[in-house]
Amino acid sequence: METFAGCYILRSQNPQYKTHCYIGFTVNPPRRIKQHNGARVGGAFKTHTMRPWEMTLVVWGFPTKKLALKFEWTWQHPTEAKSLKHINFEEFYQREGGPRKYNTNLKILKEMLLSQQWNRLSLRICVQCKDVYEMLLQPPVLPQHIKIELGSINDLPIDSHGFPSPGEYGNTPCPLCNESEPPYNMNWVVCPFCGTLMHLKCMALRLISQSPSAGTALIPTHGSCPSCKENIIWRDLVELRNQIQDEEE
Repeated sequence: METFAGCYILRSQNPQYKTHCYIGFTVNPPRRIKQHNGARVGGAFKTHTMRPWEMTLVVWGFPTKKLALKFEWTWQHPTEAKSLKHINFEEFYQREGGPRKYNTNLKILKEMLLSQQWNRLSLRICVQCKDVYEMLLQPPVLPQHIKIELGSINDLPIDSHGFPSPGEYGNTPCPLCNESEPPYNMNWVVCPFCGTLMHLKCMALRLISQSPSAGTALIPTHGSCPSCKENIIWRDLVELRNQIQDEEE
């Protein structure tokens, strides 16, 4: 059984950044918004300066975590997504006010949910803000099987044991160095697609070696999981690690 996996959008409540937003993936929305607002630790570095935030909605009901992560990537990188090639983003951003604006990204969400790649999934949208709920109901209308519900993220069916904690792996060696010392005794990361646990240093070196500029790269960016071969973004690995670690504290 798949654990809860959702994609969310934040809206800054800081008067200086009131039109700004942030898009992300999470397995636990209530905990994640606390991390973004500084109440708990957990990798929410990019959003520090624009606090406080409100998590206005969460898209959930994905059949797999892999699909949820793909949805997040598309929402964050709409100009690179094949499913949105029909949109002239230069005109779109001119008309809507730029790629960082909250309302702009809400409209991109609707375009995604209307596209062939996503409109067949029976997704659900938990909306916490009435103004956002009303915006989602405006034309173009989403398919009827995509449920838009005004409610609280605290009522979402979250399985807190979706990703195993490091201690639950026992003495399984890191697949990259094959060391018998269990990964939970060192810094570690978990593949979001298959759940493989690896030493953070081992995975960082692997991703650096896979970089086009492997000879000069100092910071990992992305690369493949040694187990499932899925493409992994380093930032996502670190954020997921911090979310799981924070859950254990």
